[in-house]
Amino acid sequence: MTSNILRGKELSDSILQNLKLQIQQLQSTGLHSPPGLAYILVGSKIDSTTYIKLKRRACDNLGIQVFGYEYEESVAQQELIDCIKRLNTDPSVHGVIVQLPLPPHIHEANIINTLTPEKDVDGLTSSNFGDLVMRYRNPLFYPCTPIGCIELLKHYSVGIAGKHAVVVGRSDLAGIPLAALFNKANATTTICHSYTRDLHKFTQSADILAVAAGQPGLIKQSMVKPECIILDIGINSLEVEGNRVLVGDCDFEGLKEVVSGITPVPNGVGPMTIAMLLKNVVTSWKSTITNS
Repeated sequence: MTSNILRGKELSDSILQNLKLQIQQLQSTGLHSPPGLAYILVGSKIDSTTYIKLKRRACDNLGIQVFGYEYEESVAQQELIDCIKRLNTDPSVHGVIVQLPLPPHIHEANIINTLTPEKDVDGLTSSNFGDLVMRYRNPLFYPCTPIGCIELLKHYSVGIAGKHAVVVGRSDLAGIPLAALFNKANATTTICHSYTRDLHKFTQSADILAVAAGQPGLIKQSMVKPECIILDIGINSLEVEGNRVLVGDCDFEGLKEVVSGITPVPNGVGPMTIAMLLKNVVTSWKSTITNS
């Protein structure tokens, strides 16, 4: 069979173009300052610096101001907390992101929860995260990768209610919040992780399989059923014949002709993460205009 490739890049481009038009229309009045995103980057890990570059480039294309706060890996935790407190009250900043992971001597939860929920455009504070998990409440902002997955499924008319959704990986950035979103959309949801025995028994029963384990090629053709829709959230950098390539957590070549749908890596879930982040920034910016 010919598989349906779920291309997040195409949907992301459409969302970003719409956001750009919204910004231009409001800016054309000359009454409003542009939306502003601040980021905090600690250290110089190649993955983190690459993600920041991608986010900066997308902001530049939309007309979003970027305020960068970059620190050595040895930075004291209190210095980061003081920076976030200043950003919380800065009217030119409408969203703040802390690039994760942080060094071991920094308590991530303390840093994230210093953020005011109104500027937590990654949706990671205890307030936003708690409202995400609670059945009859909604956060101010949804975590970007999980909500990007949901928007991608909607775009391709993939129903969620009544389906068995299996999530492999339980990180706070992807697995846990995505499972919560599946649950809110009335799926029967299973979370698998490194302690799960006989992983294939769970993946073979999945109608929707989301994989965020950080293990290249973890999911093989024999581990899924043909009707399955796969969201490959993994991004792994490998050296192949002397070149660096990005691959997901799934055997894309082995799966694409078998399953009903699968996201590629790159250009699958990744672009949706950035699109949802900037959508959150614009939403925060517009709320300040409405309330001013």
